Amino acid sequence: MKHLIKIAYDGGGFTGYQKGNGSRSVEDSILQALNAHEISASIRSAGRTDRGVSALSNCIEIVTDAASGTVTGILGSSFDDLFPVSHATVNDDFNVRHCDTKWYRYLLAESVDIPAISSILRKFQGTHDFRNFCRRDQRNTVRTIDAIEASQLQGFVAVDFFGRSFIWQQIRTIMGYALEAVKLPDPPEDPFSGDQRFSKPSPPENLILMDVVYRDIQFVAVRHRSMRRRIEVLHRSAMRNELLMGSISKLLLTEA
Repeated sequence: MKHLIKIAYDGGGFTGYQKGNGSRSVEDSILQALNAHEISASIRSAGRTDRGVSALSNCIEIVTDAASGTVTGILGSSFDDLFPVSHATVNDDFNVRHCDTKWYRYLLAESVDIPAISSILRKFQGTHDFRNFCRRDQRNTVRTIDAIEASQLQGFVAVDFFGRSFIWQQIRTIMGYALEAVKLPDPPEDPFSGDQRFSKPSPPENLILMDVVYRDIQFVAVRHRSMRRRIEVLHRSAMRNELLMGSISKLLLTEA
């Protein structure tokens, strides 16, 4: 059977996404968890996120004899930084990489002029050759970005990218360029006019794959109580750590 499972994960704990990438890639970790329960499976993914990049809803295609509930149950009990969030069963000819839309979000903790950076980012919307705004491999560098939107979000500036496919480090390189260009009194009118590759991508830790959309697939939420309880404990611990670090930071500023 072929299952689609949307997974959320904290990219900081993994050595990348793709199988064989470092000592703890996302794909290797999933396969190892299933193998530990004597379940054989093959995996393909909608988005092979860079090392350090997180996801709220990446989508993986798993071919296995096991039921989807068995697979999500194993994944939900095996990790503290990776969780299945929803699932669906699809036909054998379904291809996980043929999605309708991917939604990525880049979070900026620094203060930034939203109208100014939005003006720069709009120049990347549409179909362009992004060869100077990615890390090149054998894939075609002509891509289409449907929309880029910047907004204020809980103390951050969130920059959302929408499109069917993105190439290696494309979003991070665009963000690196935009953050430099927005500081200039007169930003370049056409970012695609030069021949030099922009070589300063923004850090991966701030990038999140928010969702992979398939209009004709109905996903069902994963409802494992033990996993949800563990997530609640982890959330409370994270909130405590954030409060503690914030209090220490304020104390140090006061003492200074």
